[in-house]
Amino acid sequence: MFKSNKFFPILLFIFSICLFACGDDGDSNEITGCMDPAADNYNPNATVDGNCEYSGCTDPDAENYNELATTDDNSCIYARDKFIGTYLGSFTCPGFIGAAVNTDSIVVTIENGLDANLKNQVIITLLDVSGFDIPLTATAQADSLFDIAAELPGIPINSLPGTYDVKGTGLAAISSDETTLSATVILDIANTDPNSGIVINSECELVAIKQ
Repeated sequence: MFKSNKFFPILLFIFSICLFACGDDGDSNEITGCMDPAADNYNPNATVDGNCEYSGCTDPDAENYNELATTDDNSCIYARDKFIGTYLGSFTCPGFIGAAVNTDSIVVTIENGLDANLKNQVIITLLDVSGFDIPLTATAQADSLFDIAAELPGIPINSLPGTYDVKGTGLAAISSDETTLSATVILDIANTDPNSGIVINSECELVAIKQ
């Protein structure tokens, strides 16, 4: 007759083996975490690589954009930043227009543009040129300012009769040490009286030192 108790020790032995071998997946001591020492959440005890988090500039338009960054830390640097400041220098134009606007002590300010979403737009203001401030907009890229533009309707100009519509365009660059601004500004000047026949095109030079 079958005696079940004879097989009990054998079954117990097999069951014990399964507890320590069959049922153990070998992962009980593994720790999931970030294994990159450069990450903000680096875990030196991690044995299985998990999600890493990095702080940095997340704006692709910035000069220091970090494609690995997962959290923006407000460290973004834009091309325009090197231009921001107040400058003192000279502004010279050829011909008789120079007699009205040339100066060896022009003050130039460069500020962020009005649109907060345009991170590389600036406003350049030439202060007290022939009694007027000339605001120009520009776009910064690397060490240069492009698309410099301004329009001033109906302003008087020293030593010239009547009033004038003035348009300015140009290009500027900053020195490698970010202290000297050099610009070429082309002024198109037309008397507001179409019968006067006074139309002037003048290529002017600006050289100024950041204060």
